[in-house]
Amino acid sequence: MKNKRNKKKQIRNLKKGKTKSLGLFETLVMKHAGWSDGRKNLLKCSEEGVWQSSRLKGEIDSYEEYCGVLFGQLKVESEDVFNDVNMLLDKTELLQKNLVTSQKELEAELAIKTNVNERKFGEEELTDEQIVARRTREHNNHLNVFRQRVDETKKSIEQNCEEIFSMLGTLGETYDSTCKIANRLFQHCQRRVDVYWRSALRQNDSLPPIPNVIFTKNSEEQFGSHYKEVKRRGELIKKQLVLSEEEKEV
Repeated sequence: MKNKRNKKKQIRNLKKGKTKSLGLFETLVMKHAGWSDGRKNLLKCSEEGVWQSSRLKGEIDSYEEYCGVLFGQLKVESEDVFNDVNMLLDKTELLQKNLVTSQKELEAELAIKTNVNERKFGEEELTDEQIVARRTREHNNHLNVFRQRVDETKKSIEQNCEEIFSMLGTLGETYDSTCKIANRLFQHCQRRVDVYWRSALRQNDSLPPIPNVIFTKNSEEQFGSHYKEVKRRGELIKKQLVLSEEEKEV
């Protein structure tokens, strides 16, 4: 139910972040703003070569405010999932340390030579073959305790990895769809700026044909960096598990 509500919300937001042609009223407003600012020479270029005006600032602020709300909602909705993923990552990293310890203990036990011909008290009537079979079986049962510990730890790590990447996959899809919404709005704002700039250019031919107007994507980058860091930890754990299996095969 919650996923359906989130999907409907994303569809509504996607419709808001439209890239279709500007409406008549929108076009007239931007043309008039460009005509006025160009005529009054209100467009200024900063030392970095970025063009600024009150109208351009309003466009940039509106875009950043919308993206801030969009990715803010995504962060709140994804907070529980991120907490679950981080808890699983912490647990899995601890399991990996336990796995290394268990593997070393198993290797140490394997390195110990067992005297399969040892005859214990009460075994005087057994044949040599029976003694060898008994000592070998006892040794294998002893090693199985260490092997089982290694196998159970690996299985727990694999299960955690599956759950981690399942949740990360859902987060990734939601993040990508949110980025597409933001990108559609960005393209729409650029069209508005283009109409504004062409109108200003007709009044002031000293302006460059293509303006350098910067729309920052801080909200998108902040969420993206957090998501990528969590994903990096998961991929590192998975890589170490694969290397461990390859070493075992060798």
